[in-house]
Amino acid sequence: MMPHPSTITPLRENLGADDPSHKGLSATEARALSALRRMIIDGTIAAGEKVSEASASALIGVSRTPVRVALSKLENEGLIEKRDGRGYTVREIKFEDVKKAIQVRGALEGLAAGCMAEFGPDDETRVIIANAIALTEQAVSQDVLTEAEVGLYQDANIAFHDTIVNRCGNDLLARAYDRVRHIPAIRPGTFALNKDRLKQERVRMTVGHSHHVLVWDAIKAGEITRADMLMREHAHAPLNYARLFVDDIGEDEFTEALRAI
Repeated sequence: MMPHPSTITPLRENLGADDPSHKGLSATEARALSALRRMIIDGTIAAGEKVSEASASALIGVSRTPVRVALSKLENEGLIEKRDGRGYTVREIKFEDVKKAIQVRGALEGLAAGCMAEFGPDDETRVIIANAIALTEQAVSQDVLTEAEVGLYQDANIAFHDTIVNRCGNDLLARAYDRVRHIPAIRPGTFALNKDRLKQERVRMTVGHSHHVLVWDAIKAGEITRADMLMREHAHAPLNYARLFVDDIGEDEFTEALRAI
């Protein structure tokens, strides 16, 4: 049942989707990391562009010390790479890179879902996942799809995936997942609203919501293999969506289409 509008804010606040990559960072360092990562993912800082502590600091209005920490984290995530001299260069994400990362993400998320099905979710996890599913249902049930609904969906989508991985009972798995989760096109929730393809946007969001419901049902039922396989299939959704909704394009354009999913 779709939540009443008055319940949306408390549901959204109770997603519990703290970014694990922020662990051990100060608030300013975490803010710098999130801002720079987003700019790289959405193309504001383009592939091949040079990034230094000074330029990044000026761009996001934060001092160099937290920016230095953020850039180090982004290098570990594979979004930027050290230059021979000073500074970094934003990595160009190739189609093959995306495919490989999606394969890794699918394996890790599938394993996490299977682990959670085996050991059972705790009460707090049940609340977070139930809220996330209620919010994605709210987003796809609107008569008109707007950026507000997409933002709502993204928050809930990220919470669903991160909660399953981070609360599955396997800390090593969560750390491995953190290495690939921010690569453009495979990070849950990193798609932008395409106003020219509203029908397709609603379809992919609705399919994603349905996948969440099926995965969660399998986890709650303790169906280890089914939860694993459903989550793996769901993780491959970006590739499937791009193939369904983008016709007659080359590899470079296909990678760019994936960036928006």
